[in-house]
Amino acid sequence: MKAEVRETWPQTRPSGIRAVARANSVRTSAASSPDLTREPTYHAADVRHVAARITRGEAEVARWQRADSDAARDDATPGPPVRHSAG
Repeated sequence: MKAEVRETWPQTRPSGIRAVARANSVRTSAASSPDLTREPTYHAADVRHVAARITRGEAEVARWQRADSDAARDDATPGPPVRHSAG
């Protein structure tokens, strides 16, 4: 279900999905995931509701959890090559 949530919450980094779901009271199923990933199954209506709140800027999403934050861009942008001295 994490893939579906990722599609619904493109502003959220994959590593932040569980924390965002928890912070915004997204219900999960007690049943184990059918794909054996141990990922929770999120309540679809809650996911859609939080998606609208994320878009309006009303959801609880920490800066590090946002895919459109400076932190996310820094993670995705490789830095300059590191030169090591021969020694």
